[in-house]
Amino acid sequence: MSLTASGMNASYGDAAVQDGWAEARVRVTFGASSITSQAPDDPQIVLTRTGAGTYTVTYPAARDAEIYPTSILSPALTVNGLVCTALSATAGTATIKITGGAGVATDPANGDVMQIMFCLRDWQ
Repeated sequence: MSLTASGMNASYGDAAVQDGWAEARVRVTFGASSITSQAPDDPQIVLTRTGAGTYTVTYPAARDAEIYPTSILSPALTVNGLVCTALSATAGTATIKITGGAGVATDPANGDVMQIMFCLRDWQ
């Protein structure tokens, strides 16, 4: 994925661009104590664990941004909730919280998978 595409209705890699908006999807797989893979592996989108079940996401700064944590797959049912709790389009940062059954921030288990969709307008 790359968010360096330009032009109307263009596409580049996994990023689709239309009317100045770029849409990209990221799939993150968790290991025993960390993120083990991110697909596509794009240096423009970085997830960093900041606490139990809490991750900061950095992405290209944009005039407008929408972040949709779309799903969490947890075969052992360790976690069942996923929400974006903070977002700054112009700073290019967001905070995502993953929760367990009681709604408390909880680290995903080994093999759990999270999917996030990014929509950025006029990114830098």
